[in-house]
Amino acid sequence: MGRPANDRLRAARRARLSPSGSGRVLSRQELADAVNAYLHEHGGQTGIVDAGYVGKVERGVIRWPNAAYRQAFRAVLGAGSDADLGFYVVRG
Repeated sequence: MGRPANDRLRAARRARLSPSGSGRVLSRQELADAVNAYLHEHGGQTGIVDAGYVGKVERGVIRWPNAAYRQAFRAVLGAGSDADLGFYVVRG
């Protein structure tokens, strides 16, 4: 049985246009860049989010990013809560 994909995060990303002006949807790397910029601007953190990390979150490999990453994803994607982006705590 596979992991459940995070369709909410994927849909939120695809609902945004690329800042390149190409008319395409926001790519995973563009989302990662925006998350890293947010982390740097709001706390001076050097983010290590890349397209591969965003892909892991979208595929459900990572279901509960750390608090700073969740905050950055919410801010960048305009989400009101973690649940809006499909994030949830994994209970053991």
